[in-house]
Amino acid sequence: MFKGFTVAVVALMTTAQVDRFLTNGRYTDAAIIMLRQIRHAFGF
Repeated sequence: MFKGFTVAVVALMTTAQVDRFLTNGRYTDAAIIMLRQIRHAFGF
């Protein structure tokens, strides 16, 4: 369980770093904004 979680976190961090390098973080920023809106919709 922990190994799978660790692999997922490393994959997400790697993807975010590649996005920051190639597209100046455009897609990572959009995903974070979308998650904030979802959180806001559920009242968190």
